[in-house]
Amino acid sequence: MMRNSDAPNNYNPFEEEKPRRKKSQLPNTIMRMTKSELLKLYKKRAKLADQYMRRLEKLSNEKGYENVKQFAYARAVHDIETWSGSGKKRWDTKAPKTKQGIQAKLADIERFLTSPTATKSGIKDIYEKRAETLNRKYGTNADWQSLAKYYQRGINNKFDARFGSKTSLIAIGKIQMNSKQLRKAIKSGSVDKYVASTFGGEDRPVRRAIEQMLVKYEDDLKEAGLI
Repeated sequence: MMRNSDAPNNYNPFEEEKPRRKKSQLPNTIMRMTKSELLKLYKKRAKLADQYMRRLEKLSNEKGYENVKQFAYARAVHDIETWSGSGKKRWDTKAPKTKQGIQAKLADIERFLTSPTATKSGIKDIYEKRAETLNRKYGTNADWQSLAKYYQRGINNKFDARFGSKTSLIAIGKIQMNSKQLRKAIKSGSVDKYVASTFGGEDRPVRRAIEQMLVKYEDDLKEAGLI
């Protein structure tokens, strides 16, 4: 089963905000454990993962975090259902029967536990700080949810390859800041006119990126919640 990385790509134009979250060493360690050792570790980690799930459910009731279950939580539910059946939302404390099964499920649990969007502090360290830095430096109005979708769904890789990382971030910030008006322009077929009047003063690379994103990548912008 292939999974997209939850963390942003390695490039970060805001070096002081570079993610600091330490990667888990367990995926390597569990390969050397006995089955008895694995069972003990599994019960401990599954219990912790369920605590994280409950905290995310509670966090989703807080203002600004209503969509928090769309990220690490959603992937965890998918993995849980793969192991335990449809409708399940908890990491079962009952371990798989085989050593290989325990190792595989532990690896899924670790991917969840080490995801930046598995905790409120992780979200703040990665995406909220990125949004704050982007807004402070370039006068944009990005929020953490859109940035998380932008990175986690691989849209950044597509835009970075075409426009460059810094230009892409500025462009998406400008687009989101004017999202309401842009939706109207798209609906009325007046995107070119609106872009020319609103973004005419932007640097040429940013202006061109905005134009092409709106014309060629409208679905990606909508997927990330940018328009």
